[in-house]
Amino acid sequence: SGHEAWLLLASDVWLVKRDLVVEKGVDSGSQEVARLKKGDIFRRAGDALRLLEVGDEEPMAVLRMPILPRGWVRFAHWADSGQRDDFQSAVAMPDDISRWSQETPAAAMGTIPAAVPRWAHVLVSKAIELDALHSRAMRACVAFEECQAGLRDAVQRAVARSEQESEEELVGSSQALARDEARKQALFALGAYIECTDASRMTQDEWQSGGDREFQLCEARQRESVLREGERLNASAELEKLKDLRTESRKTSVLARTAATELANARDLELPDSEIEQLRQKFEEARSLARKADRKFQDAIAHVSTMASGHLPELLLHLLRMASKSLKLKELQALSGSNQTRVLEVFSMERKLAHYDQEHDSMEKLSRCGSRHEVVATTYKSERCVLKIFDLSIQTSLAGLLHEVVLHRKLQSPLVVPLHCAFLESSPLRGVLHFDRYCCDMEAWGREWVQKEREPWEAVLRHAHTMVQSVAYIHTLSIVHGDLKPSNWLYDADKSMPRLCDFETAKDRGVGGVTTASRTTSTATPLLQTRGYAAPELQNPSLPKSRASDIYALGMSLWFLLDCVDHRGETKRPLEVLAERMTVTEPAGRVSASQAQHDEAFQRVPTADAAMDFDKPPAYWVNQAGFQCYPTRYMVEHVQRLIFATSCDDCHRLATDVRIVKVERVENKVHWMSFSSRRRELAERNAGGVTRLVRHITLPEVVLDDATNEVFLWHGLPAESVPIVANAGLDDRIANCKGLYGAGIYLTDQWCKALQYARS
Repeated sequence: SGHEAWLLLASDVWLVKRDLVVEKGVDSGSQEVARLKKGDIFRRAGDALRLLEVGDEEPMAVLRMPILPRGWVRFAHWADSGQRDDFQSAVAMPDDISRWSQETPAAAMGTIPAAVPRWAHVLVSKAIELDALHSRAMRACVAFEECQAGLRDAVQRAVARSEQESEEELVGSSQALARDEARKQALFALGAYIECTDASRMTQDEWQSGGDREFQLCEARQRESVLREGERLNASAELEKLKDLRTESRKTSVLARTAATELANARDLELPDSEIEQLRQKFEEARSLARKADRKFQDAIAHVSTMASGHLPELLLHLLRMASKSLKLKELQALSGSNQTRVLEVFSMERKLAHYDQEHDSMEKLSRCGSRHEVVATTYKSERCVLKIFDLSIQTSLAGLLHEVVLHRKLQSPLVVPLHCAFLESSPLRGVLHFDRYCCDMEAWGREWVQKEREPWEAVLRHAHTMVQSVAYIHTLSIVHGDLKPSNWLYDADKSMPRLCDFETAKDRGVGGVTTASRTTSTATPLLQTRGYAAPELQNPSLPKSRASDIYALGMSLWFLLDCVDHRGETKRPLEVLAERMTVTEPAGRVSASQAQHDEAFQRVPTADAAMDFDKPPAYWVNQAGFQCYPTRYMVEHVQRLIFATSCDDCHRLATDVRIVKVERVENKVHWMSFSSRRRELAERNAGGVTRLVRHITLPEVVLDDATNEVFLWHGLPAESVPIVANAGLDDRIANCKGLYGAGIYLTDQWCKALQYARS
């Protein structure tokens, strides 16, 4: 008959009637592993799969089946236009199956005509619709994220109302229940897809199905893991636990204050030393209990804040109500939802200065006379620390305190001094920030420590590179420090590196729509600057501080380090040239920090452990656990510029007529994790031997990974396909087959070419 194979019903064995290609992967066109000759027999290894693939003319549905000992064969495919393969590419069926292929387009794959014989009916009806299951799972995940976004909006609406009107309960509300149901539906859909995918594996070994399907499976498992974590959480139970811990913390804090008062009274009354010693021991025991209770409560607040951010946004409303008893509610309202979470992560509602080992009056004063804030050194549980104390009787001080807290939480990096805790004192009203204590700042290091180094010049070069990295890091997040100088880098002797500190004058320029600068203008005016490190343009008080003024101050800080060590001129010269490029008079002529960290002056410096962690999502992401799109207005100007800059010579006029309607940033942590994993694998393969290529698309201060030649590229697509790509990623199975080189994922560094892709 000329057909390639016949089914032997008794043993589910196929007899080959003509040469048959066996492929390694489930996708058509994967590596050929064998050819079966006429007369060969093979056994089916599992259920057939119905897949969506890209054909020569248009997308098509494909019927594939695994066979033993190992491989896949293609039985048939259906195209949208009704064209069919006639079962000639891999396995041919009897004539009635050919008729079925003609009658069954992709849009109606679930319908099997009665003319199909029973054995073919069973084969097709049992086929696993892998791609349909994946699409269903992704739609369920999008529905869940929409419910989460609705809850976040409800929280912000409740916070925006007055305290008397904000008693709305979101825990256990209809919105929360609808979200829980959407999570269940998403977990069910993901579970069905993962189960069917696992069932299609031919052995327990790695699924030989090609990168795209392996990526989809990995993505589905990651999504399932995140959703399972949220499903296990109980919002009501977490709130009850939090209330109990707060009550315990308050009780122990009251007992510690009472014991401190009794001890002070005994000293004033000059009671016998034995009684004073007993009261002192009583106070230390009470203080120790208060510290432990405060630590547990603070850890619980941080834990619940993380849960609210990623899984249970309705909890944020209750956390803000708790914090509003200490902080002014209107100051919390002024912050975005993500910044509210950042504050709650480190804000201790019950900690007091009395919890520290020394009384406030006995603490070592570090701040100079006339400083804006008091800075003291003390110990907490015998560990050295520094406290920065804000006088909250000044109207803008609380906004400045919250501003600095937000920036420190946003800048969680080894390059920046970490903030461990923030709390308020009621009498008098003060705000306190708790930091680690370091041996000295870089000004003192340059004057006193550098000559103690075994290789002074190597140490200067290494620390200069780290200082440049720290500025590049904050500029990547669109944060302008505003007061860079050697004394604002603290020297960490344990890690032998400087860390950037003092963000009181810093401005957040609003990466991702987040901004705090407008609320803290009075704490970061151009007048707050250090003579000798302020850029020339800042002599005009109407000009704001900028990245360029930061670069000038960074260059002057490098000049300070250069003057602290004697070395051969030819070795110092590259760093001197870099410092000169940073301190030119014209702001536009200064090199950026991201460019400076790759300067030839640092070629001999090994890659620092403190460099940016490329595996972590950007710190400015609002939602670190799910999928969402966010309007990003500040990018409109940059996109408009890039459109003109990346158009070919023939399309410049077209580029001038384009108006940007809106720009949205896609946050998808699952895709980020998968992307980071592949990037890390590529970096290991390159092993530092990559030749850096020219990047045609750049964004201000965005750091790309040189180890993998990371670049920005344009991709054009119809508007209706954006939600699919944002959620499920770039997928050639939804591509248009009429592209110049057929269906595929087209990327380019020219905007006008991407426009052609969108139109096609």
